[in-house]
Amino acid sequence: RVLRSSAIGAAFGLPTHLYYEWSDAVLPPTDALSGLPAHVGEKILMDQTVYAATKYAVYLAAVGALAGRPAAAVADDVRTKLPSAITTGWRFWPLAHLVTYNLVPPRHRQLWVNCADLVWVTLLATISAGDAADAEAEEEPPVADSRPVPAWARAEARSLLGAAP
Repeated sequence: RVLRSSAIGAAFGLPTHLYYEWSDAVLPPTDALSGLPAHVGEKILMDQTVYAATKYAVYLAAVGALAGRPAAAVADDVRTKLPSAITTGWRFWPLAHLVTYNLVPPRHRQLWVNCADLVWVTLLATISAGDAADAEAEEEPPVADSRPVPAWARAEARSLLGAAP
């Protein structure tokens, strides 16, 4: 799982860099007159809508595909897990991007976002693996105790359950 996540993370490097370059071209990071941060709200909104949904969907699909899951199962995973990933992202990234767009100089933003992304990918991997871990836990039969049950305990259980002795 670590190797799959590492490969996916490496694949996201260039597209993420290009997205931030494009984002700064469309919405300049600083005001031309004052030199203060500009377009912070717009950038966060853009990050948390189309960009986030696309990135999370590709991540979830890549995790499933690299795990060897059938295409229909991967598509179902994306459909069911994407809303949770997006809403979790809304709790994490707006605060991180307030720092990104207000305090971090544009030339260092990619480095800052990559550091924040380490935390985020851990959360996203947990979301991605969550249902599988829950399903595995449900499928495991309870471990039986190999010690013999005393006769008095069997009788007590029968009486509590209303069964004949």
